[in-house]
Amino acid sequence: MTPAEAAAILTHANQLDAFLPVNDANTDAWWMALKNHEFKNAKWAVSTYYAETPVGRDGRVPSLAPRTLRDRIRSTIDTVASIDSAQKALPPARSPVTFRERNPEKWDELMAKGRDDRRAELARRGIPLTQFQTDGDKPNGFQMPA
Repeated sequence: MTPAEAAAILTHANQLDAFLPVNDANTDAWWMALKNHEFKNAKWAVSTYYAETPVGRDGRVPSLAPRTLRDRIRSTIDTVASIDSAQKALPPARSPVTFRERNPEKWDELMAKGRDDRRAELARRGIPLTQFQTDGDKPNGFQMPA
């Protein structure tokens, strides 16, 4: 940021807060605080400061200091960078291959055990099997889709 841009930012802040003087000393202080930041970020930070800062006891928003502005810009840049890096984080750890595809024999074994356990539980309780439950036992009966 150039000294002229810093003066423009100070003028913008002065339009929002008349207690913020626009003079050479203040312009130099603001330029020293903002020289490593972009104009658009500084202007955005000034606007959001006056839009979001709560009113004090005297009924007005406290005047913006150059260091406060610099810290708000840095904080916002860090937050945006953190959000971007989190969104570009590692891909999901879930394997694209299912357990059934990796271990078809074990899958069939567990499915048969679950079927047999369920049938034993129903028989113990005296509940008869339905046609749907026994269709898979026939050679050309119902089969689970792959």
